Amino acid sequence: MFSEVKTEEEADWAEEETDRDGYMQYEKEPSPLPSSSRQIIAPPPVIRQSRKEAARALEQYAPQTKARGYKIMKEETKDDPFYKYQRARNNDAVRKFRTKTKEKQLERENELNFYKDKCGTYENEIKTLKRRLSKYEKI
Repeated sequence: MFSEVKTEEEADWAEEETDRDGYMQYEKEPSPLPSSSRQIIAPPPVIRQSRKEAARALEQYAPQTKARGYKIMKEETKDDPFYKYQRARNNDAVRKFRTKTKEKQLERENELNFYKDKCGTYENEIKTLKRRLSKYEKI
């Protein structure tokens, strides 16, 4: 769909392995660990030297994802009561969805805090039991 124009530097990077989404993958320095346990890191950011190079790069830029399609509404359509009704319903649905997700997130955070506190009390109980056990072992 898009034709890509690459600089020499990008062509050198293109020889590296790419993942299934088309993004480049770079590995850290070789390690004694097996290759399956090596971490993949992002490449260092490319620093542009001049505005001309930045402008040239912008002209050559091709987005990685497809933009969402939309139509520009005519003024006549926007004035239509049915269209206004649909928009109002959609806006209500969006607000409802966002409030629900916020509530769910708060609920998850509260649950997480509850279990963290519970874990802390169990850790304190374990410490006291270990102290008691060490006293009995001395006897």
